[in-house]
Amino acid sequence: MEIPRKIKIIVERHEAGYVAYPLGLRDGVSIVGEGDTYDEALADVTSAIRFTLENAVDEPIFSDDAPVLEAFIAEAEVAVSAPVSQVVGKSETLTLPNHLRIKGHTLQNACRQAGIPREAFLKAYERA
Repeated sequence: MEIPRKIKIIVERHEAGYVAYPLGLRDGVSIVGEGDTYDEALADVTSAIRFTLENAVDEPIFSDDAPVLEAFIAEAEVAVSAPVSQVVGKSETLTLPNHLRIKGHTLQNACRQAGIPREAFLKAYERA
């Protein structure tokens, strides 16, 4: 028997397609979907959420302590006194969601945005 649950999902449009992720996940859980269209990304993340809910045996994936009541999108101007590379020297940073599977397309876009060659990331990942 299926029990419906309302989940707030953010869908972002990028040059290379759409990325979607749910709000309200507990610490240590990350679920991301992607697609060439809004509907594909939403279907992908919905499938990933369903899979995770059906297979999560140890702990719940959503933080029921503080459920998301509303979600807002805001744009803010952030003043930066100097680029980080000028302050600390050459620095490459790549932050990825902590989920079990990352599609090659998502990894490729993240590496491109961070200015890190994909091969360099994979070598560093293997060493970690």
